[in-house]
Amino acid sequence: MTVKTNIKNLIIIMKMAWQQNRYLILWQLFLNTVRGPFPIAIAYFNKLIIDRITGSSNYIKNGGFSNMVLFVVITIVIQSLYEYLMTLDTKLSIISSNNIYVKFQNIILEKIKEMDRVHFETIESKDIIYRGMNFDYEVVHNTINSLSTILRRLFTAIIAGIVLMKYSYILTVLVIVIYIPNFIAGIISAKKSMKLTKNLTIYNRKKEYFSNVLKSREYAEELKIYNANDFFINKYLLVSRMAIQLNKKFVIDNLLMNGLLDLLQILINGFVYGVLIVNAYIGKMTIGDINFVKSSFDNLGTELYSSLSMLIKLYKDIESYDFFEQFTKLENKINIHKTTYVKFENKEGHKIEFRNVYFSYPGSKKYALENVSFIIEKGEKIGLVGANGSGKTTLIKLLLHMYDCNKGTILIDDIDIRNYDPFIYRAMWGVQQQDYCIYPMSIAENIAIGKEKNKITIENLLHAAGKSDSTKFIQRLEKGFDTQIYKTFEQTGYIPSGGEKQKIALARLFYEEFDMYILDEPSASIDAMAEDIIFNTIEKMLTNKTTLFVTHRFSNLKCCNRVILLEDGKLLAIGTHKQLMENAMYSHLYNIQKNEY
Repeated sequence: MTVKTNIKNLIIIMKMAWQQNRYLILWQLFLNTVRGPFPIAIAYFNKLIIDRITGSSNYIKNGGFSNMVLFVVITIVIQSLYEYLMTLDTKLSIISSNNIYVKFQNIILEKIKEMDRVHFETIESKDIIYRGMNFDYEVVHNTINSLSTILRRLFTAIIAGIVLMKYSYILTVLVIVIYIPNFIAGIISAKKSMKLTKNLTIYNRKKEYFSNVLKSREYAEELKIYNANDFFINKYLLVSRMAIQLNKKFVIDNLLMNGLLDLLQILINGFVYGVLIVNAYIGKMTIGDINFVKSSFDNLGTELYSSLSMLIKLYKDIESYDFFEQFTKLENKINIHKTTYVKFENKEGHKIEFRNVYFSYPGSKKYALENVSFIIEKGEKIGLVGANGSGKTTLIKLLLHMYDCNKGTILIDDIDIRNYDPFIYRAMWGVQQQDYCIYPMSIAENIAIGKEKNKITIENLLHAAGKSDSTKFIQRLEKGFDTQIYKTFEQTGYIPSGGEKQKIALARLFYEEFDMYILDEPSASIDAMAEDIIFNTIEKMLTNKTTLFVTHRFSNLKCCNRVILLEDGKLLAIGTHKQLMENAMYSHLYNIQKNEY
């Protein structure tokens, strides 16, 4: 990173901290400034006390004792005030840290909300997201804290340096110079640390994944059936060992460098102490002077070392912010940042058109859809069939604008879907996905997904449950719609069967009315009787509604006006069931199921 980038990041961090905690920051700056002279003041009064103790008895008789007591009291007061200000600073830091945490979580969640699905399917983007989401938000809080602490420590170091120069100019310069190689070594180490963080990302993601598999209820039963726990434990340990090797090299390199610098510092410290002892022996300095100079020397060294360490950490924090910046600057591939969008007119039925659509997934050279063109008229119910991998799910993802096509255009009512606000556009669709999700919340919240609890109506819930054939099993539950799904947060949580989960997911279609519908294997987990009830309901509900049925079951196509047949990403045929029976592939798939029955 360039100096210009580091300065830019520092300014961004300081602005964020200032916006969240301006009064706390001012207090911290004030407290750190006030505390600066305290260590030297304490050392000075200790010198005075020692000089009184070791002075002549006449001095004690002439009021020296009362002065000594006064100095002791002053020292205790200064020390107590110093400790109190340190405690106050710590408390303010905790408050500041909590405010920053909330701010960063909000930024992360808002970014995830608007992020393209494609970013979760490419390794480079996954690594950037992982580093961004695991960015240490304390950096923002620590930056202001570090700057104010550095100022305080440098203030103390300057005072200590001035005191030392009175006794020995050479010793003072020697103490200061020794920390220059420490600072250079620290910067080099910080750069290596950043590189290490980047290299460890993939290993940390793998460790996190294997750990989650071993801890998750979702996988627990299957791991036990196949006795696969040891397999995943070994995977976790292997990745951990590889990460440890990278860390080990970094630590060893640092130890060698820091060891040499520490040895040099010990030699210089020994030399300084030797000079002080000689001066004491030949009577050039009083015991009080030696104690004061030693304290000043220690303070100068300590404060310089701490200041340089904090500067190095500050440098590292500023550089690490670039990881978060990369995350927040991830650009979406689909068009979601237009300032003006075409208004989505509310009307019965919508026309859908795929015009010469090509699409390949990120990192793949093969088209998942190739030159696909068709028109679905307003209110038509279209079946979408084909073998696994034929492109059915991809077509649905493109239609929902989860991706942009590589070439070609998708239109709704003769308008490119990229000209619609994607969030409003997707809200027009009632979608039952094959891979639906059921969440550890109440049944009501699962059905009215995305709606606040106070906006969920019992009338809509009863309507949705009735249409999805969910009423019977929900009524059997003591808390009805308020029943918590799973035991994630409540021991009394209900674990629904596969069919019950699909009925809950289907109920989402009926909770409110949508403009268009997509049903992807809507009855895969439901018994034959429930399937018949649900499909009769769907057929009535979807009158004049443009609808796509994605299915492997040809019996589910009875309510469709036409059927689209896909094969290997290409549109093989489109027409009524009768027309498509003349197609070899379609008739083959149909007869396989017919003969089975």
